Amino acid sequence: MHIETLKESLDRGDITIKAIAGEGEAQCNDMVRQTGLRITPNVSQVYAFRGHEGDKFNAEVFGPAYDIEWRWKDTNPWEPTIEDYFLSKCEITPRYSNWEGTLQLYVDKRIVVCEKAVQILVLKDRSDWNAVAIKPEDFSGGMDELKALTIHHSSNSNDGPEEILRIQRRHINWNDWGDIGYHFVMTKDGILWEGRTLERDLDGKPYVKGAHTGGANEAAGLGICMLGNYQPGEFDSEPFPDARKRAFIKNAIAAMARYDINSEALRNHRHVQVSSGNNKPSLCPGKNVLDVYCDMVRTVRAQLEER
Repeated sequence: MHIETLKESLDRGDITIKAIAGEGEAQCNDMVRQTGLRITPNVSQVYAFRGHEGDKFNAEVFGPAYDIEWRWKDTNPWEPTIEDYFLSKCEITPRYSNWEGTLQLYVDKRIVVCEKAVQILVLKDRSDWNAVAIKPEDFSGGMDELKALTIHHSSNSNDGPEEILRIQRRHINWNDWGDIGYHFVMTKDGILWEGRTLERDLDGKPYVKGAHTGGANEAAGLGICMLGNYQPGEFDSEPFPDARKRAFIKNAIAAMARYDINSEALRNHRHVQVSSGNNKPSLCPGKNVLDVYCDMVRTVRAQLEER
C-alpha cells in the first residue's frame, strides 16, 4: 500500500492506530505514527559480537500491509547481513569486527521512518589465543540461566593472548579445573576474547558454570576478567583509564543483552563474595575499578533499559 493510499484510509478511520510504545518514540518521526508502526526494541545504540546475531528489530504493522524495508544508510561491502529485510522482522548478523553503521527503516521504499546506530564489537574465539584442550571431567556443572555478569581483574600487569593462555594453563594444571575459569577475558585494548566455552549443553543445561568466584560461581554467572592489576599499592598496579572503562561498558552491554542478563545484575568479584557470606572477600577487581564501578553500573543499566 502506498503512503498516499494509507493516509486516505487513516482519514476515513478504516485503520486503528495504536500508540508507539516506549521512550524511543522520539527517535522516529511523524510518519511512524501516521502509518501505525511500532519499532522494537527502542534502543539508541546496538552492540553485537562478530559472528553472533545482534539485537532483533521488529516493525509491527497495525493496518493493511505496505512496503517496508531495512537498509544500511551507507552501503559498503563490510556491512553485517540483514535477514528478512523486506519483511517486518530484521535480524543483524555481523560478519566483521569494529564496524559501525546506521540501520534505517524505509516505508514505501523512499521514506525513512527510523534510524538506529549499530556498532559491531570484536569477539576473538579460543583459537585466537591457542587454547589447550579442556578436561571435561573437571567441570563443576551447568546453569539454566545467567544470574549476573561479574567483573574481575587478573591482578598482574601482563597483557595479550599469551597471558590468556598462561591463565588457562594455571587454572588447569595448578587449580585442577577443567578449563580457564573466566567465560570472557578483556585485554587492555578493549578487545573481548572467548574464555571458557559458555554455550555448551552440560548436565542438560545450556550454560557452562565458570570457576571465577569461589563459593558463588552460580550466583556470579558470566565472568569477565579484565587483564591488569587495578589494586593500588601493589608493585605492578596501574590506573583504570577511561578508554578501558568505556570498552568494558560496551562489552558488558553486548553480553548482557545477548544472554538476557538482568540490567541490574552487573556485579564484581568482591561484591558477590560479600553477598554470599564470605568474611574474607577478594580485593578483585581492585580499588581503581571499584572507584568507578557504580558509574559503570548506572551506565550499563540505563542503556539496557532502553531496549
